Amino acid sequence: MIGRPKILIIQACRGREDQLGIEADSEVQEDAEKVVPSTPVDADTLIAYSTTQSYRSWRRHETGSWFIHHLVQILLNYYEHEHLLDMLTMVNCQVAQEQTAGSHLNRSGIKQMPCQVSTLTKKLYFTRLSGIKSVSD
Repeated sequence: MIGRPKILIIQACRGREDQLGIEADSEVQEDAEKVVPSTPVDADTLIAYSTTQSYRSWRRHETGSWFIHHLVQILLNYYEHEHLLDMLTMVNCQVAQEQTAGSHLNRSGIKQMPCQVSTLTKKLYFTRLSGIKSVSD
């Protein structure tokens, strides 16, 4: 499977901790691209986790998991124009805006942050499949 992308999407808790929100001061952005003359054994793999290590993953009874809900919406709306990592960044943004409302089972204001581990060596774009239609959020 050399040169073929392997994509794993994992919707699961990765611990028992509740992730709290924090106010951000500023954004830091880095952009680096490397040209690799040979292919490492673990190249071209992407793992998209619904939450970071040690934290819970959340869902709503009406719409399902926050991660899968936003992933599907973003993929359906942007797959023709954006590559996968940019779409996953959009999913990160949408899920990061979610928070629990609170109930007898959990407190309010709990957050979730998806994360990805990528060894992709190229941008990955999807093409239109017959019968798939874009939907609005």
